[in-house]
Amino acid sequence: MAAKSEAAATSNVVEMAPSHASAPASPLRTESTMTVASIISPSKGENDIRKRRKREPIKLPPWVRAKLSANDLRRLKKEKKRISATRLRQRSQQLIQSLQDQLEHYQSL
Repeated sequence: MAAKSEAAATSNVVEMAPSHASAPASPLRTESTMTVASIISPSKGENDIRKRRKREPIKLPPWVRAKLSANDLRRLKKEKKRISATRLRQRSQQLIQSLQDQLEHYQSL
């Protein structure tokens, strides 16, 4: 009878060996650290701030390009770059202003 229970116990150990149940739990892999790590990690909006802001292209209909000469196309290209750079500058200034407003709000609390 005792031999059968020992055989059953060793068979359970063999079955459990491939799983991670018999291995000691790592202190780094607990549920509490997973939730803390997700809380500490930056949100999506904070990641966007770190990204390089790019100019948004100004798209024209194809029929406009077909009617313009080579010189007009060059001038148009320069004008589009100037306009998109101005828009990028305005977006950057708006972002800075909103961050300053948030800072003032939190300092007043």
